[in-house]
Order: sequence, then structure tokens, then C-alpha cells
Amino acid sequence: MGLRERLEGKKRLPLPYLVRVDDTTEATSAATEAQQAFLAALGTEGEEAAREAVKAAQAALAACFEPIPLTPMEPEEFEALLAAHPAREGHPVDEAWNTDTLPEAAFLACAPDVMTGPEWLAWIKKTCSHAEKISLFNAAVAVNVRTISPTLPKDWMSILS
Repeated sequence: MGLRERLEGKKRLPLPYLVRVDDTTEATSAATEAQQAFLAALGTEGEEAAREAVKAAQAALAACFEPIPLTPMEPEEFEALLAAHPAREGHPVDEAWNTDTLPEAAFLACAPDVMTGPEWLAWIKKTCSHAEKISLFNAAVAVNVRTISPTLPKDWMSILS
């Protein structure tokens, strides 16, 4: 496949936002214990069983979360959304958009259609802390802004020697 085909085939990939839906206390503890047991079992006959126990514990921990796939908007749609939520003059945190209204609107535009907009907002109000709501809304903006992920290391495209 050539460059042109790869570029034309580029998809707008959804960002899976993980929401904790169950208490992770026991699962986290079990995963930690399994990892420690695995380290202790390295090089012994019990290594494979310990490795499987780690996988099971990690699966149990992962089951405590539910991903919400945030699908990016078409660039033109996002530009229109930005235009509909302009920065407020003299507002200390507004630079490129209205920080009070755009994140929620971006989330509602990117959220899966398993719930309606009002249902999503009711779910957020009922189940999410303020910090979770802000994080969720910011993720919806981030999937559309398409900046380089801060989790990528510096020079991530460089060949390491």
C-alpha cells in the first residue's frame, strides 16, 4: 500500500474513555498480589501458573471499567461547534472557545448513541463527580483538537540506536 492509499484510508479513530463502574479496591489488591507472586515465581515451575493468575487478576480489574468510545467529529463540524461557542471577551480562561459550554457540546456530539443527549447529561449529573465530568468533557474536546498525545515520549518518531 502506497502513501496515497494510506493517507486516503486514514480514519478518525475513537478515543475510548474509561469510566469506573465498579469498586476497584479488591481487584486492584488482587492484581498487585498476583504480580508480586509472579515475580517471586520467575524461573520456577510455578511461573506459568503465576503468569495466568496475573492475566486473570488484570482481566478482573479491567472489568471494573467500561469504555465510552468518543468518536471525533468531521473537521468542518468541529469548526462549526467552535464558532457556536466562541471565547468570551475578558474571560480569564477562555482563549479559543467558551470553556463553560464547548466541552459539554463536544461530548454530546462525540458520545455513542446508546443514550440521548438529555440522558447522557442526567447520567453524568447522577453518577459522575465534578472531576470525572471535566475529564470526560475534556477528552471529547481532545479527540477533536487532535493534538499530539502528551503520553508519547519526546522524539517518538526517531529511530533509537
